[in-house]
Amino acid sequence: MDEVMGPVRDSNSESLSYMTLAFLEATGWYKAVYSTADPLAWGRDAGCTFVNDKCIDASGQPIDDRHFCTTPMSSPAWGCSVNRRSFG
Repeated sequence: MDEVMGPVRDSNSESLSYMTLAFLEATGWYKAVYSTADPLAWGRDAGCTFVNDKCIDASGQPIDDRHFCTTPMSSPAWGCSVNRRSFG
């Protein structure tokens, strides 16, 4: 979510992760400096189930709402920011 190559952009909290650096290096165009990588907050310490299991149940609701914005807002234009630290 807060990764540079993620589908949602938030210029205040974008991270350049090890995964992105490895991808760019694998293209053959770049030599990554992994010591400059940023940690990813989304999914951190969630364990293998975060990667291996489904994230949404049969009704379409998130199974683990620590990583998904589920807070209802009074206006349909409002929701959680990418890093879930504020509304946006």
